[in-house]
Amino acid sequence: MRQTYSNIEVLVIDDGSSDNTLRVSQSYADKDSRVKVFHQENAGVSAARNYGIREARGDYMIFLDSDDWLDYDTVKFLLDVQAEHPDKLIATGHYDAYISSDGRILRSKVIHPANELDVSLYEAISDKVKIAIPSSCYKLYKTEIIQKNNIHFREGIINHEDGLFVFEYVNKTEGIYFIDQALWNILVRPGSACNSGYTHKMTHSAIEADKIMLNYPDNTQEMRALLIYRNARFISAFLNNAIRSKQPKDEIDYIRREGKLYLHEYFSLKNVSLMRKILLALKFTLPIPIVKLFIIAIRGLRKKNNYGSEKYEEVRF
Repeated sequence: MRQTYSNIEVLVIDDGSSDNTLRVSQSYADKDSRVKVFHQENAGVSAARNYGIREARGDYMIFLDSDDWLDYDTVKFLLDVQAEHPDKLIATGHYDAYISSDGRILRSKVIHPANELDVSLYEAISDKVKIAIPSSCYKLYKTEIIQKNNIHFREGIINHEDGLFVFEYVNKTEGIYFIDQALWNILVRPGSACNSGYTHKMTHSAIEADKIMLNYPDNTQEMRALLIYRNARFISAFLNNAIRSKQPKDEIDYIRREGKLYLHEYFSLKNVSLMRKILLALKFTLPIPIVKLFIIAIRGLRKKNNYGSEKYEEVRF
């Protein structure tokens, strides 16, 4: 509501909240006609975003999750850049923010490798460019492209659904234009959907989303090879997490079966070393007790994020 660009609509999708969210949201709609509030029974983030897509009337749209916020010039900045690059998806940087023990809101800019990047989807997914493709935030979308191509979030998929949405959208554009100006503020908090540790549903959802991406009909051979490499690495990480968090054998067996599906094409990749190929094959085929020792020996345990080691600035509204 305090954006420097005022010709906007704000669609609030109340996804079956159990507190005063609906009442508070409606109080803003009563004061400002640009705010429109919709309620649905709890159906998940994908269903909520799809609700917003159906109701959107603007020429462009952005997504903002419920505990995050935008800098005040975000919309104007995005539209100005889009005007200069009309055939691109416009993407920006962001801040990670958290609430300190004394109640202050602190944030730290997520660093990217360059001030500006004009890249293809292939380059953006590769390791060479560190852009937050997996998130539906930090980006400006054309409503016409979304509606014309029936691009939507896959309901029932709760992990990697953002990356799948962005992947399908960029396939209908000329690539991505990235500017490293932080405009979104992403609240990092224990217990949030993104920080709740290993869950069965999130892992299975991510594997399903990655399969859809891999089998996208417009993929070139080069894109499929890149996604094989990417997906195999994701499943390897899922296996690490499942073993470290002591998931049941059935869960670990499921992840290993999914990983084996990639091995044949993974071994045919020319830009992957033979040693890396062999290590991945061993993780998916050795007896589980040996794999546990293998993971500890090769990679060690991940350390939890330590905010004290990062430089944060205080946010004042």
